Amino acid sequence: MAHGLNRGLYALTHMSTILMVLLFLCGIVIALHKNNMHKLIYTVVVILLSAFNSNAQPTSDPSPAEGYPKGWILVYKEDKFGFTDKEGKEIVPFKYDSIDRLGEVKKDWCMVSLNGKYGFLDSKGREIVVPQYDYIDRFGEFRKNWLLVKKGNYLGFLDNKGQEIVPTEYQSIGQHGEYGNELPAVNIHGRSGYIDHKGKFNDLEEHH
Repeated sequence: MAHGLNRGLYALTHMSTILMVLLFLCGIVIALHKNNMHKLIYTVVVILLSAFNSNAQPTSDPSPAEGYPKGWILVYKEDKFGFTDKEGKEIVPFKYDSIDRLGEVKKDWCMVSLNGKYGFLDSKGREIVVPQYDYIDRFGEFRKNWLLVKKGNYLGFLDNKGQEIVPTEYQSIGQHGEYGNELPAVNIHGRSGYIDHKGKFNDLEEHH
């Protein structure tokens, strides 16, 4: 996961600004030492222009190869992440603590975090899964197009539309195939059973 990448990019931008300021101060000292006002003015202009260029854009313009939709610019503002277009128009509000790249969990979805909870944006910037889960697995680990999620101490599944096909109410979920072709073995409040392909719980005791 790339939760720290966004903050790293922002930190590098500010490090470059600090370096520019230090160079600026060094330039003043050298110019004053040599008593040459022309060099001082030249140094000021060069440093200011460099600092402006380094901060004109908080991040680079991400291309699809970098994991974000074409034309979107990842912006860090007031300790939160969001997206704008090239003209600066807001696409995704600046409210997330982190935004992962498209496809890390599911194609055309970005995983986002907010106050320690995880959710998803789609490739159009819509929040299709509100940040509410404490843990998110990968699609297809248990069944194709199903995504294991955890809320508090309970587990469930999302489908490929971001809906809870299996509610987060199970204390444990086993692997596929423990009960024939059904999926998967589960435990809920001391009752053992399995989830069928429609997401319905089947109690083992009722089937014996």
